[in-house]
Amino acid sequence: MPTTIEFRLTTVDPAEAPPPGPPENVLVIATTRSAATLEPSAVDCVTDAEPARFVFTARDPGEHRLRFTVYDPDYGRALQVLETTLPVPDPAPEPLGRS
Repeated sequence: MPTTIEFRLTTVDPAEAPPPGPPENVLVIATTRSAATLEPSAVDCVTDAEPARFVFTARDPGEHRLRFTVYDPDYGRALQVLETTLPVPDPAPEPLGRS
């Protein structure tokens, strides 16, 4: 079953936030290291705004490794790479029907 994953960038301490100006846009690139998909593969994201949303679909149960790369297109560099593991349980067996 597809599941929505939200990826949000926030300022940890507003006192350390950069001075007001145009919002900082970055690109969040999502990849999987297992038999699953993340769609779309990349989403524009703005700090302290709406989260980037991805739809995760696993083809098999088990542990699925996900990687999110925060990329700054203005500087042409990856700012951060985050990895996590998402466990997907075996589906419940179908109850036997009565005849």
